[in-house]
Amino acid sequence: RTLLKCSEFGRRWLRSNRWAVKILLELLLSDDLHVQEHSAWCLCYFAQDHEGAVILQEEGAFVKLKVLLYSTTNTVILLAIVSALEDFLLGMDRVAAPDDALVRELISLLQSEDHHLVETAAAFLALMIQQDYIDLNVKISQARYLPQSDNWGYCDPFLKIAINEHELQTSVQRNTLEPVWNFEGEFRISDKSDDLTIELYDWDNAGDELLATLTMTCEELAELGNEYTRIARGRQLSHEGMDIIRVAENASNAEIEAGREEQREIRENGIAEADRIRDEILEDARFIGSDPQAESKRIIQEANQKAQNLTAAAAGQGRLQEYRAGLECERLKKEAKQKAAEIQNVWTKRTSEIEGDLQEKVEQLKRQAEHRHGREVQAVEEEAKKALMARVRNANHAKSIADMEARRLFDLKDGWYVPLDENGERLQGVRGHIDGFDDKGQLKGDLHAGLASIHIQFDFRVNVNVDELVWEPEWILPRLVELLRREDRPLLWANTLRILRALTEDVKESRSAIGKFPGMFTLLNNVLVKPGQFACYLEVCRLLTLLAKNLDNVMPIVNENNLLKNLKAFKKYKGSEIADVTATLLTRLDKSAAKIRKAETQARRDGRQQAALEKKPDSPLTKAKSPLGSPHMKSQNRLESPKQRHSPLPKGAASPMKKK
Repeated sequence: RTLLKCSEFGRRWLRSNRWAVKILLELLLSDDLHVQEHSAWCLCYFAQDHEGAVILQEEGAFVKLKVLLYSTTNTVILLAIVSALEDFLLGMDRVAAPDDALVRELISLLQSEDHHLVETAAAFLALMIQQDYIDLNVKISQARYLPQSDNWGYCDPFLKIAINEHELQTSVQRNTLEPVWNFEGEFRISDKSDDLTIELYDWDNAGDELLATLTMTCEELAELGNEYTRIARGRQLSHEGMDIIRVAENASNAEIEAGREEQREIRENGIAEADRIRDEILEDARFIGSDPQAESKRIIQEANQKAQNLTAAAAGQGRLQEYRAGLECERLKKEAKQKAAEIQNVWTKRTSEIEGDLQEKVEQLKRQAEHRHGREVQAVEEEAKKALMARVRNANHAKSIADMEARRLFDLKDGWYVPLDENGERLQGVRGHIDGFDDKGQLKGDLHAGLASIHIQFDFRVNVNVDELVWEPEWILPRLVELLRREDRPLLWANTLRILRALTEDVKESRSAIGKFPGMFTLLNNVLVKPGQFACYLEVCRLLTLLAKNLDNVMPIVNENNLLKNLKAFKKYKGSEIADVTATLLTRLDKSAAKIRKAETQARRDGRQQAALEKKPDSPLTKAKSPLGSPHMKSQNRLESPKQRHSPLPKGAASPMKKK
């Protein structure tokens, strides 16, 4: 035992002589308690080395330690066994996983009267709660549509899979855009682990090139690694994909219908404009081919006819109406003469510019009008067609994007994940076959753009929920409070606080129960005033930060005598972890307390308003009459009383009442 504790040579010798390990395991079940104790400590020191723990696991030491833990009542042997089990069960490179029975047995050790055993069990349980026991299995079968990253149009891809500084790597597949790896890796994680990262590289002699990265959180891994949630997620993805296709189809139809409406509007407006231009040219031709004297005569005759009608209508209506009608007739005749003269002048000017026969010019203008009309209509038809085709292209492009997104969701349901490039965009690759190079050195083949994807399957197994098992017994919280009340046991305080913090972090219902436990915040305040216990101070601040997430605990913390004062005292340790945790805690308490006070004030205001609404006003008929009579007479009498309403007057001053 001493050699294994103090010397690496002893552990190295034991690793190379397994027969000695077997003897130690046999002695572990000896009838001599001293032999059992020293054998257990030998296994504990030997298991501190990971390689030694693996050897002990292969020889069945973990099972024998559990059997001895269940059977013995000797506190010294129990202490050695618990210390040995820590090397088997803690750390991401642990060699074994606990079960519910083992965790419950460790929890029962907290009821022991041996303070060393309780301290060791508390520290062990706190670490187990924080660690969690989850096995993550990752299977990567293949990838497809990878980008061309070398001069030959191919890629030499391989993957790196990492989580919690534990990294695995696939083999390199040469000259392919659709590599097949059939890789399987196992990781031991917790729900507080880092994100799982899968990096796609292109192998090269000069240096590997990172092509894309795929990142997944523990929450996503838990959802993807469970069969039921995976099926539910697949159904949801299918529904989302179908919704995308349906929405895209409706949007496409609406866009095409809008294009047809735009085409119809362009055609109608264009044809109307073409008709207007044709009518203008035909009107010009008609004007040139007309007789200006006959046109002038017609205009003057129409004006005279209107004048006669006005005169006849005004006859017998009085002199004023006859006078106004005469003025209007003069105006009409004058305008007709001016228009006739203008037509004569315009016709003379237009015909003077024309060389040759006027009739031939008229026919030419008519032909020009019809030709211009046909040309304008043709241009309008082409413009309307272009507008419709632009709408159709936009609709088809949006529909293709939606189809690609829906296909990605359908592929994601089947385990195909699209990684992101260095710019955070989905990795674009090539799908199809390469048939070599042409004379210009360009790649030949049926190649199309596509989203690169990797086929991955996850298996997420939770071996044991330590936090729920610890919170399960009804006696656990009173016992932890009792351990905190023990005097001069700083290590026990720190480990007990770690258990409480771990429970508060992982079991949400524990926050309310711990906050409501009688005297809890007074007890935590007493820990803060114990001198020199910085580890306990930090655990108290962390615990209070978690408890403050429950609003029911905020005001008891704020109202606890001197608790905030003791917390503010840690802000002087600037740059330390306890100062940062305390600052976060105080900020949360201030905001939550202000929010609670505001809600209470609003509740009181609403209560007063509700009470005022519910209170029935007294009827004027039921009011008791005052001795002075009615309320009006009472006011009158009060106003007429100089003793109550006026101050004493100076000597010689006249009374206002007398003056009035």
